[in-house]
Amino acid sequence: MDNVLETVAYQCPQCGSTDVTIMTGDMGRCNNCDSNFVLPKNEKEVIVKNEFHVEMKSDKEVTFTAVKKEFDETAFLRNTLISISADASTPEDILDSEFDTTECFYENYLIVEGEANLNYTASIGYDRKVEYTEYNSTSKQYVKKTKTVTDWQAYSGMHSGNYVRAVLNENELGYPDTFSFHLSCANTENIVEWDKVDFEAEAPKNPSAEAVNFAKERIRSACQAEAERALPGDRYKDFTANGTVKVSSINSCSAPVYKIKYNNNGNDYQNRSFAFGGYSISGSMPDISQNLMDVVNSKTKVFDIIAIVCYAISIVMSIVGIAAELSKLLLLLPLISIGLFIYNKITYKKLINNIVSVNQESKRQKVTAHLKDMNLEPLTDNEILMFEAKGKDLPKTKHKIRTIGLVLFIIAMVFAASFLFL
Repeated sequence: MDNVLETVAYQCPQCGSTDVTIMTGDMGRCNNCDSNFVLPKNEKEVIVKNEFHVEMKSDKEVTFTAVKKEFDETAFLRNTLISISADASTPEDILDSEFDTTECFYENYLIVEGEANLNYTASIGYDRKVEYTEYNSTSKQYVKKTKTVTDWQAYSGMHSGNYVRAVLNENELGYPDTFSFHLSCANTENIVEWDKVDFEAEAPKNPSAEAVNFAKERIRSACQAEAERALPGDRYKDFTANGTVKVSSINSCSAPVYKIKYNNNGNDYQNRSFAFGGYSISGSMPDISQNLMDVVNSKTKVFDIIAIVCYAISIVMSIVGIAAELSKLLLLLPLISIGLFIYNKITYKKLINNIVSVNQESKRQKVTAHLKDMNLEPLTDNEILMFEAKGKDLPKTKHKIRTIGLVLFIIAMVFAASFLFL
């Protein structure tokens, strides 16, 4: 949808255009007739809505195409089995899921090219350091400090460019796979004009008004984003813009898609990929990252409790040693805490990587057997590398018991340092 915020613009006295660039505080230049003029101060202001208009030159600018499949359902199924198995977050029994038959269907996308022209105004901020003095009640003195202040200045300009955006050709706006579609199109040469199609495909549709408007909005957003990135200064605020988007061409493209549904432990999942431009999986899959962390926490819980007890004993004995002025050999006691802390961290990381490694190796063996049973090509060397353990990439979780241990470890080190230098 178009923005409807309003901003003030000046009107050229020569041609009446509102496409004006403010040169100085009292001088402007018309971008339509290139004439310079003094900005009026008390004259009636012209209100320009912050919106974009789509202009189509003719119906001939719309072309209809279809994309030829570049791999079949069997290749899609093979790649999907490998992809969901190689993901370190999926469970060991992922290939024991109940898989439905692979579906092939067609989606219609619009590839829209257009020129965006933008006039904008904003407040540009320039940061600078300033020194000031502040009274310190503790030292009873004035101390010098430094802070950053921002000088704001009015700024205006123009930005334009040609952009290409893909959108789903439906009445509903937006679609998560438009980027994947655009990327797949960039990696294929099998986009064929509809009147030259000699392969099985579904006919492309006439562009819907909603889809064209959404593509126009994405072109507008791309132009505005570039304009904002090009602004000078350290920061900006109060950015407002108005302009037009002229659509130069629309390609209504029929795209083949593969999809497979499966059920794992009572939960339904779905993966899909375009049938061209190389396999690129999208969709959902089981994620047991947190489960793996829970397993590790369970295996190390007893050790953590013992470690915390040792931390506490080290602290108590350090305090006793300092109070009784005993030998500095007692400094060795907190070293137990150091050893336990380091060993705890190493053990934890090893357990994570070990569990993930065993899980990945089990899945690799299962997918190898699956591919053999289905008379599919075996794993390549690069595909085998996909099953390497990636335990460190799994999501991190908060471990309260480890946090307590770390705090006690720091306290022990403080007492140890105090005891050493007494």
